[in-house]
Amino acid sequence: MKHLNQSIIVAAVLVGASAACARAQDWPQWRGANRDAKVSGFTAPKEWPKELTQKWTTPVGAGDATPALVGDKLYVFSREGGDEVIRCLNAADGKELWKDNYEVPAVSGPVCRATQRARAAPPPSPTAKS
Repeated sequence: MKHLNQSIIVAAVLVGASAACARAQDWPQWRGANRDAKVSGFTAPKEWPKELTQKWTTPVGAGDATPALVGDKLYVFSREGGDEVIRCLNAADGKELWKDNYEVPAVSGPVCRATQRARAAPPPSPTAKS
């Protein structure tokens, strides 16, 4: 939940910052349009602010999915109780435009325990030999 809440706050700040720029490229999936974590048509400011300003926040459930920004809409997928929930938010102010949910049993067993252990440890770093 902490990761998703941080993602929502970061997305809200980035949406607010990009509003001042020309229409930016959508971020429709994990790692962006080409899944390479790069955005085209972005010119970095000459000087970055010392601190970002939070424009809005909204409560969402637990989850690990990347929010997807398409046009002026932010799509968020999370888990709340026994339901998986998809929300469409107005990217400018965080207001919920629509929400849908469906009941899904909680993940359990060896896969779930392995995921929990992996989250408790630092991520592995690849090693390259020259």
